Amino acid sequence: MGAYLDAVEESGIAPNVGTLVGHGTVRFNVIGMEDAEPTDEQLSEMRDLVAEAIDEGAFGLSTALVITQCSYATTEEETAPAGELSPYGCPFVAHIRSEWGDIWNALNEFVNIGATAGVPVHLSHFKLGGPRAGCRLLGRPVPLHGEQHAAVARPAAVGPRREARADGRIPS
Repeated sequence: MGAYLDAVEESGIAPNVGTLVGHGTVRFNVIGMEDAEPTDEQLSEMRDLVAEAIDEGAFGLSTALVITQCSYATTEEETAPAGELSPYGCPFVAHIRSEWGDIWNALNEFVNIGATAGVPVHLSHFKLGGPRAGCRLLGRPVPLHGEQHAAVARPAAVGPRREARADGRIPS
C-alpha cells in the first residue's frame, strides 16, 4: 500500500486521493481462490496485512460479499481483519451479501461486523436487485430510509471523522 501511495504522490496527482485495502486482495494473498475457511494462522496473516496497509496509508477496509472469493468468507472472517481498523477509527466498507430477498439479514450482518470490531461502517450501495427490483421486495413495500433500520441507533454505525496529514496519510 505504501509503495502505491508513494507512486501516486510522485506522479503529481491531486492530493484528494484515498484508498481502501481490499478484503478480496488480502484473502487471495493468504488463501487464494479456494472456498475454504482460513486457519487461525491464515486469519492472523490476514489481520497483519490489513494492519500493514492501514499503517502505510489506507483509509479503511473494503469487501464485496456478493463477489467470488469474498462471498466464501464467514462473518467471523470479515470481523477479524475489520478489528485492525479500530485503533485508527477507519471504516469497514462493504457491498453487502444480498441485494434481494435476504437484504435485511445482509444489512444486519454488515452492521454487526462494525459493532463487533468497534469500527464505523460505510455501505457502498443500498439497492435492490433481482427480477422484482424496485420499491417492492417479496410482494411488500420496502422502507428505503435509514430510520427504520436498527443500525442508525448504534454508535458503531457512525464513526469519527478522520483528517489526513499534510502527506495524505492518516495519523495514528
